[in-house]
Amino acid sequence: MKGRAAALEQQVATLTRTVFGKKSEKLPPPTEELRKEAPRDEKAQAEAALLKRHERAGVKKDLPSRTVFHPVPREHQRCPRCNGTDFHPMGPGRQSVLYEYIPGRFEKQVHVRETLVCVCGESVVTALGPPRVAEKTGYGSGFIAHLVTSKCADSLPLHRLEKALAREGLPVARSTMTDLFHRAATELAPVCDCLLKKEATQQVVQTDETPLKVQAPEKTRTGYLWTFLSLVARAESCVSGGASA
Repeated sequence: MKGRAAALEQQVATLTRTVFGKKSEKLPPPTEELRKEAPRDEKAQAEAALLKRHERAGVKKDLPSRTVFHPVPREHQRCPRCNGTDFHPMGPGRQSVLYEYIPGRFEKQVHVRETLVCVCGESVVTALGPPRVAEKTGYGSGFIAHLVTSKCADSLPLHRLEKALAREGLPVARSTMTDLFHRAATELAPVCDCLLKKEATQQVVQTDETPLKVQAPEKTRTGYLWTFLSLVARAESCVSGGASA
């Protein structure tokens, strides 16, 4: 009986540990692990914060700057003691710094190509026009670069960019922006091929695959966006391609 009782007690203890005890294979939730920060020395933290402030100050120092002068209104130029109005400047004035955002602007450029005719009346020459990304397109390279940057770097969908352009006074159809985006991809294909060849020579390359809907006749299909990042060269390139769902 004593042996059986000892065996039952052992089983109960084992079951208790199994149900209520900590399991070695049990891992903490990923969110809990991500929230944990490695302990850092307070002095190192202060030095890192100071270095970051200096870096930000250096970047701000290179911003374009202009001086805005605020004159004292005439109705304020009256002395409360002697009631006089004869004031003169005292030093350069009080200065303060204000960082402001000036929205980008679009402009309509009218290019006039000079046309000359020979005195004999048999020959006519015309100056070359502005360089264009595609023939007969009415949008310049700067606009197309803004379109690609907004979509790829800022993750701004074309339907939102369409609304943003309309607010700026330049309504552009989404289909037109899609055509311009594809044209830009065609023009940048050699650069993309060069980056892919460079990535292939690296020892460590990170990659990411993102599925997305691609327009197709009478339906959509699943396409993929691949991003490659080399830890050695720090060169990033994107290649987009389509595959049937």
